Amino acid sequence: MIGLIATVISGFILKNYFMLLSLPVFLLSRKSRDLGLIAYSLYALFVAKQSVGASVYYYEDLVNSLIFASALLLFLNDVLSRNVKGERVEVIASLLILSGLIIPEMFLAGMVFYFIMQFKVSLHILLLLGGLMAIFVLFEKQLNVIGGTSNQIVILSSFAIFTSILTLIRGNLKKVDVFNIK
Repeated sequence: MIGLIATVISGFILKNYFMLLSLPVFLLSRKSRDLGLIAYSLYALFVAKQSVGASVYYYEDLVNSLIFASALLLFLNDVLSRNVKGERVEVIASLLILSGLIIPEMFLAGMVFYFIMQFKVSLHILLLLGGLMAIFVLFEKQLNVIGGTSNQIVILSSFAIFTSILTLIRGNLKKVDVFNIK
């Protein structure tokens, strides 16, 4: 449920009111996980199209990008999970996320708090994130130019693909039936 709260609050912070469309997606996911996943995919594509690409080298743009990405990631977790109960960790994180309406960095603090408390953060993930940050620091002159946002997106996308392949190779994915195909 915290992902739904995060997408609504991030919509207000980023002034992207299309993110409020997360409520029907969430309701569809309660009815059927498969419908929810399809609706989420369409929702994420639509909302991403409405947002403006920005450079990660400018503080405000970086904060906005992190707010957008973390809210969508947490909302995906809500769409895929069957658990709706609110835990103590969710309440604390929700308060921090809500305070993001006043100070946007508090939204990120709430997200980091929730991710650390709920998900296992392994050394491999920290090394991958450290490598990604090192790439952005080392190649700042090449990436922080006019039109460099597309290059930054390519690097972030390749990082996501590499992480997905690494996860598949290591076998850390749960086997789940999708669309009940037999």
